Amino acid sequence: MQAECFDTYIQCVQANPRGTLAQDVSCTLTLISCLNAHLYGSLGEHRVGRPGEAGVTGEGVLESEMVLMVLEEHAAEVQAYANRARQLRTKATTAEQVAWRGDLARDLDHFVQILIQELNHRKD
Repeated sequence: MQAECFDTYIQCVQANPRGTLAQDVSCTLTLISCLNAHLYGSLGEHRVGRPGEAGVTGEGVLESEMVLMVLEEHAAEVQAYANRARQLRTKATTAEQVAWRGDLARDLDHFVQILIQELNHRKD
């Protein structure tokens, strides 16, 4: 996961201290868009080793309402990840904070891959 995408996501959810679902969904959508922009802009679609993402992104599904429907269906997970991000301090200074941040980044990356796969299956 790209650090700048993750940092933007953290800033977005921390700007939503009440944890409203609409804002958490928006932050997650921004994260997905950022990750895909990096993957396909800098690495090239043919070099991405994450099955299904090239087809989904190439067809512009991420810009459609379908991604919002999928995110809303996963509302509990979206808010759970946002709540974890809200608990992080702005600057990770302790080893424990760095570990939590790394765990969250890994878990979010996995969650985004699952969402992309679900979108891929729905478009077929």
